[in-house]
Amino acid sequence: MANPLVSICIPSYNRADLIEETIASALAQTYTNIEVIVNDNCSTDSSWQLLQELAAKDARLRIFQNESNLGAVRNWQSVMKHAQGQYALILWSDDLVKETFVEATLAAFTDDVAFVMTGVQEFDGTGVYYSSDYRMSGLVSVNAYLQEVLFKNKNRLPVSPSCALFRTADLKKNIHAQLPNSDGIDFNKTGAGPDLLTFLLAAKDYPDIYIIPEHLALFRSHASSITVMASQQSGLKLHYDWAKFFFVRGYLPEMLPKFKAITKIRYILHKRIHANMLRDMRTTRTDYFFMLRLFFQ
Repeated sequence: MANPLVSICIPSYNRADLIEETIASALAQTYTNIEVIVNDNCSTDSSWQLLQELAAKDARLRIFQNESNLGAVRNWQSVMKHAQGQYALILWSDDLVKETFVEATLAAFTDDVAFVMTGVQEFDGTGVYYSSDYRMSGLVSVNAYLQEVLFKNKNRLPVSPSCALFRTADLKKNIHAQLPNSDGIDFNKTGAGPDLLTFLLAAKDYPDIYIIPEHLALFRSHASSITVMASQQSGLKLHYDWAKFFFVRGYLPEMLPKFKAITKIRYILHKRIHANMLRDMRTTRTDYFFMLRLFFQ
C-alpha cells in the first residue's frame, strides 16, 4: 500500500491539563493519512468534555470512553481495538511527537523490520534535560537489539512505545496486562514491564529493527509519570526484570544462564529485591563467565 493509514493511539486518564498538547502534536504530522484515537479511561477530571470539544473541530480525532476504569494496560488494549490503520503509534497522553515522526518512521519500514524507533528527549517544566545518544542506528539485527536491552543497555534504548511505529496487528497481539511473577506485582496498574515487553515480543518475529537517532519523540517528566517513577532508587527495575524474565523463559530459554547471571548482579546492587526471581530460577545454571564479563565492563 503506497499511502497506508497510520493510527496514533492515545490512552488517557485524568490528563485534562496535558492531553490537548499531545493531541495537537499528533494532528500536526507532515504525513497526512492519519487517524488520532483517544480512549479515556473513565476520567474524573474534565478530560472527556475537553476531548468532545477537540473532536468536534477535527474529523481525524476519534474519541472513546470506557464504562469503568480498566487500569492502565487494559486501556492500552482498549484504544488499540479502535485502530484501523496498517501501522500504529501508541502515544502516552503526556508525551509528544515532532511533526515528522510518522513520515520518518514509516519511510524506514520494510518487510523485515519489526518496528522503527526514534531518538528521544525527556523534558519537564524547565525544558529538555536529557537527549538520547545511541551508538546503534539504522538497520539493527534483532539479536543485537535483544542482547542490548535484556542485559546492560548501555545505549539506554527506550522502553516506552511512544517513540516507535509498529504494525498495528503486532501492537494488538503483544500488549499484555499481567505477567506471572512471585512478587505480587499488578502490571496493569503502572504499565511498567508490559511497555518493554511490547518491543520484545514484536522483535522476535522479524530479523531486524530500525533506529532513527533523530530526536522525534518527547517524553514528559512530571510527578505521576513513569519517567519519574522509574528513576527512583528501587523504582520499577523489578517490574522490567520480570518482563524480561517472562520473555527469556518463554522465547529464548538458551539465554537463561546469562539472564540468571545478571539477575544475581542486580540482586546485589538493588537491595536484594530480586530474591523471588532468583528463587524461580533455582534450577537454572548460572553463566559465571558472563557474570565476570559484566562486572568488568
